[in-house]
Amino acid sequence: MSSDSSKKDELYTTSCGHCTFTLPVRYQDLVLIGQGTYGIVVRATNTTTGKYVAIKKILRPFETDLHSKR
Repeated sequence: MSSDSSKKDELYTTSCGHCTFTLPVRYQDLVLIGQGTYGIVVRATNTTTGKYVAIKKILRPFETDLHSKR
């Protein structure tokens, strides 16, 4: 495996708002966009492309059967 592909697989943990995110290292500079009952949305910079991406984290995806099906 080349060092470039292993670097793509590296993860780091960071906090934004009241949530902790474990993300590939290429996503940096998290900024809170919004949060609600079901989750939180952050903006990150993809350092490979230089573009912004949105990342949504669902807070309790398996809390009930209904939440699991969404």
